Amino acid sequence: MSGRLTSEKLKILAMGTMFLDHAAAAIIFGSGLNRLSPLVENIGIAMRLVGRMAFPLYAFLLVQGFLWTRDWTRYVARVALFALISEVPFNLMVAGEVWYSRAQNTIVTLGIGLICMRMLETLEKQFELTPGLGRVGAGGKLLGMALGIWTVAAAMFTAELMRADYGALGVLLVVVLYVFRHRPPELVVAGCLAAVLIYGFGIEVLFAWIAFFFISRYNGERGRKLGLMPYVFYPVHLLVVWLVGAMIRGVLGI
Repeated sequence: MSGRLTSEKLKILAMGTMFLDHAAAAIIFGSGLNRLSPLVENIGIAMRLVGRMAFPLYAFLLVQGFLWTRDWTRYVARVALFALISEVPFNLMVAGEVWYSRAQNTIVTLGIGLICMRMLETLEKQFELTPGLGRVGAGGKLLGMALGIWTVAAAMFTAELMRADYGALGVLLVVVLYVFRHRPPELVVAGCLAAVLIYGFGIEVLFAWIAFFFISRYNGERGRKLGLMPYVFYPVHLLVVWLVGAMIRGVLGI
């Protein structure tokens, strides 16, 4: 891909759009501020629409992180740790409860996608599914493809079983971005089609598609190293928007 956006800039954009989405959900709609004025409600709607950009960006960045990492075990352990840390803040933001079994946070979805990519990578090497390799015959490649499809289906089922945010379709988006990782034009098209499955044909998907415009501007460079900040930002911002929403709700008496 040729462009001017590093992964650092995409991460900042992802965090910003996610914050707008969750701030609107917890502070404007969660506290009842939207009932005070149509203007406030429309601002909240606009913020949530902009937030539709966040998940495609995070899914793309997860794939890039998987491709770049030199220590997959450490990478998946970090994702698992922050999925665990984020669960209570996520529960509070979504349901106002410490324990909420009906949904799991988005990092759980990304973690399932990460494990799925690892398994697909193993199958690609084992059955030589990458174009240009010819030691495995057609029958072996077909078996590898069948196992790959089963792996993706199992990952999607797991996401639904765990009630992870975005569910099976969230994992599917990660897989699509992984499969087309070496073909940028097809990646954008396939990603946009997968976004339709997640958001439908309404206005929300248009904002999700904007994310793929920024993805198409990715230049393959890391930029400044942000370290753990993107991981820490997720549970911290969930707690902040929940606390602000709860305080406003207490003041308004709603």
